[in-house]
Amino acid sequence: MLPNLAVAVGLQAQYAKITFKANPNGLPSQSSQGFEVDDVGFGGTAGILWTPMTGTTIGLGYRSAISHSFEGDLFKVGDNVTVPGPASFPFTGTGVKADITLPETVNLSLRQTLTNTSRLLASVEWTNWSRLQTVDFFATSTGGAPAIGGGIVPGQKVAVFDFNWGDGYMFALGGEYDYSPNLTLRAGAAYEISPIRTAEQRFTLITDSDRVWLSGGFNYKVTQNTSVDFGYSHVFFDDAPINRARTTAPTGAAIPFVGMVEQSADILALGVKTKW
Repeated sequence: MLPNLAVAVGLQAQYAKITFKANPNGLPSQSSQGFEVDDVGFGGTAGILWTPMTGTTIGLGYRSAISHSFEGDLFKVGDNVTVPGPASFPFTGTGVKADITLPETVNLSLRQTLTNTSRLLASVEWTNWSRLQTVDFFATSTGGAPAIGGGIVPGQKVAVFDFNWGDGYMFALGGEYDYSPNLTLRAGAAYEISPIRTAEQRFTLITDSDRVWLSGGFNYKVTQNTSVDFGYSHVFFDDAPINRARTTAPTGAAIPFVGMVEQSADILALGVKTKW
């Protein structure tokens, strides 16, 4: 092992759950269905921390992709499927499944001492969101509304998500200042490139876009072994145009959805660290 070089590896277990409600494929647009699926996946992490000289630290971190085999239930919101007029048809829930691989992440960071009380922080992060292209959900049992379109049979495709995303990138620059032996102040900014590049890739429920982060916070040492961290971030999103088309049943006609989303976010974080 080279001097001033530390290496670490780890395992990670991830529980993921998806709950989605929308107009169903193959059912009248006046009805509404949804599905709820979950799974536990496993992956790994690894990191290298190098101190080439006093006051300079360079870190490289990796978090692996995690594959999930989601399984759960397809359900109707309400007891029956209703259509224009007096008719009403029962809807039986079915099982549903999909295989999704969530992306890996690589992070390169720098911590550079400027003075005895101040340090420069910088990082670049890449996330392989291009793994998400088209995700198909399939039925695992019989159900649906047999009176409309023959119902649902095992193996039938019941939902399709056309993500077709690109990779995501984040570039961050910040600093920290020791105001006193017990109080360290932090501030920084970041620019994040969204994996959603076009209006056609953007979902009405996932309106992500490029954004700027402005952040500030502090670390306060309560005792020699215990400290409190506080952080606040405001996120400025670019305007997010949407241009999607959905297929209605029973005609199969495509209806366009065109819109513009304006959004922002505020994030608060509070943590306590204790050394034993």
